Amino acid sequence: MREALRLVRYAKPYRKYVIVAGISLAGVIGLNLIGPWIIRQPTPTNLSRRCHRATTLKSANAA
Repeated sequence: MREALRLVRYAKPYRKYVIVAGISLAGVIGLNLIGPWIIRQPTPTNLSRRCHRATTLKSANAA
């Protein structure tokens, strides 16, 4: 605990930079978490079944 308090004391003159770094860190984490969610939304869940069915029908019609 003493080490953390000492770090806070050393960081006091750089308070603005520490706040900006914390906000930037939270923003990057948020964008990294929201990226896969955005991609997942328009993607149908049964896409692989649909593609498999289409290739099966094409091969059955070709024979």
